[in-house]
Amino acid sequence: MSKLSIELSPQVKESRYLSLTRRPRAPGVFFAGFEVCAPDYLIDRQSFPFWILEYIDEGEGEVRVRGKKHLLRSGSVICYGPGIPIHFYNHADRPFHKYFFCRNDTAFPERWRQVGLSPGSARTLAMPPMQGDVLDQLIHEGVHGYVEKATVLSALELIVTTGIRRDSQQARTPKDGPAQVYDLVMQVLHENFCEINSLAELADRTGYGAEYLCRVFKRYHNESPYQTLLRMKMNEAFRLLKEGRLRVMDIAEQVGFQDPLHFSRVFRKVMGMAPSTVSA
Repeated sequence: MSKLSIELSPQVKESRYLSLTRRPRAPGVFFAGFEVCAPDYLIDRQSFPFWILEYIDEGEGEVRVRGKKHLLRSGSVICYGPGIPIHFYNHADRPFHKYFFCRNDTAFPERWRQVGLSPGSARTLAMPPMQGDVLDQLIHEGVHGYVEKATVLSALELIVTTGIRRDSQQARTPKDGPAQVYDLVMQVLHENFCEINSLAELADRTGYGAEYLCRVFKRYHNESPYQTLLRMKMNEAFRLLKEGRLRVMDIAEQVGFQDPLHFSRVFRKVMGMAPSTVSA
């Protein structure tokens, strides 16, 4: 492959990239790839030279873009580029497996706008565009020269943007009740997980019974509401430990634990390591 002029993150454990040219001149997709991110994956930039579309196939994390924070998980898409500051990271225990596309258009790509995207947008699709193994196979075909790279890049973009268009059209119809409850609970957790310390408190905050919340999460999530709450707390604790500015006891209190020993036991259980082993 040609040497790339775009800067790539070193916080990646595995990657496959497909590039047309070192210095793209014509508008369109010139670079795409797949990355398995490291636990400490972080992108914090004020701007990028190209328009970028990210599609999260696996993992969870967060992004702050245009002053808004969004929770990221399987099926999430992010769109950013020139003049758009972005703070983008995955949770240490659930690192991203993600695909991305770069376009060399001067203005925001019209093709992306037509499917409901906008500069600095982030959203989670109700249904993924296509299984990751299909996208992987396409990248493999292009990397090894079995199919022309331009054709592969165009096909990859078409698959993902078609899924986004379908999701945009389906979003015009009202969600069913449980789906709305799930979205509400995830928003409440995302914004208040440090202050909420039990399933009962979460139920009070949302106005729904604890048993009903558990049934909703069983349908839409692979964890119980309380497990999700603990994981959010421990992910935030991990981030603070990596910064190295606070003591463990202060971090424990910040995420809602009055007893540092209890915090340490929960952290070890959720993260698979002791807080003292997380180095800045």
